Amino acid sequence: MRSTPYLGLLAILLGGILAAACAPAGYPPTAAPAATPAAPSPPVSTPPAPSARPQDAALRQPQDAALRQPQDAALRQPQDAAWQSVVDAARREGKLTVYSFSFTGDLGIALARAFKERYGIQMDIVSGSGAVFLERLKMEARAGQRVADVLEGSATNGILAKKDGLTQSFGSLPAIAETGIWLFDPRIDPENHIVGYSPSISSPWANTALVKPADEPKSWRDLLAPRWKGKMVVTEPDTMPLPTVYYIALRRYMGLDDEFFRALGRQDLIITANQRENDSKLVRGEAPLSLTSNLTSMSNLVAEGAPAKPLDMKEGVPGRTQTLNVVKDATHPNAARVFINWLLSAEGQTVGARIRNTLPLRTDVPDFTPAPARVKYTKVFAMTPKDEDENTQALRDRAVSKLWGR
Repeated sequence: MRSTPYLGLLAILLGGILAAACAPAGYPPTAAPAATPAAPSPPVSTPPAPSARPQDAALRQPQDAALRQPQDAALRQPQDAAWQSVVDAARREGKLTVYSFSFTGDLGIALARAFKERYGIQMDIVSGSGAVFLERLKMEARAGQRVADVLEGSATNGILAKKDGLTQSFGSLPAIAETGIWLFDPRIDPENHIVGYSPSISSPWANTALVKPADEPKSWRDLLAPRWKGKMVVTEPDTMPLPTVYYIALRRYMGLDDEFFRALGRQDLIITANQRENDSKLVRGEAPLSLTSNLTSMSNLVAEGAPAKPLDMKEGVPGRTQTLNVVKDATHPNAARVFINWLLSAEGQTVGARIRNTLPLRTDVPDFTPAPARVKYTKVFAMTPKDEDENTQALRDRAVSKLWGR
């Protein structure tokens, strides 16, 4: 920037100011601190949109047409000049950075490629855990540095990030305005700091090489049987959200109480540091049951032949979503908004669900869950914003660890 002649710099700045002043209302572009405009990428040609096929989430099958023609939800949304001004601003920004727990390997590559093909915007992904990212964002905020534009992870981490003042509103998004097509409501936060994008249904999982169908637990109380003592793996309750998700949901919706959790803690649970270690121990046969595996984390392993299946509990199971936040004072705030909207579109949902081999959040997109991991749950209790907030507080209070005497 120092080598730019002053007149040229003045022209660029005046051009940006005039463009923002002329932008229509409704979806105004978000101003970024010290943003440097980049040349806009040419629009991508768009194929015709398919007709929607809402179906029962447990019965939906991959459709060849949907695989051939993943569509941007914007094709089904009224295209107004206001949102187009946000897209144009995002293209001028030209890139964004995502701190993500989930966008690893082939999934991250596929999302970045498809998003760039659609909008000409480069997406860089930094992989890691939610707890690490929260501390990193705090350090960057104190230093006045803004590396990440979007934070991806669990709803718990999304809520913690907002509580710590690390996020900002993403404003209005066309995709969220769509109705009647969501498995779970993506709107977690009324102030639009947190949005859900990928469903996660959690229940105990069994290693099918070690547990016969007749021996599978059918109720949460079956987990208290002596036969399962020392044979159940669970993620660390002080840092990972699923134990406290159970703590909130099982007591509120399924008739269980603190005494159930105390008894569960006496079952010599095998505590793991993170989700990957938890799932690996189940798949390798180091434990016949996992309490804290979920469809999102296990579907790819099952598709690759892992001997595992989810179990239906007669009282019901909790459902929630992975979430996205826009980081406070993001360098590329418009690119962040366009990416979030795209990931909630039919195209973004198809790309993500297909690579993950899992269930999309939209009911007009096919279910790519491999057959061995499909189960017709008796009841799925969707976690509400209030539930998620209480879950976050329970995690901070070490509620489950205290009941387990840790």
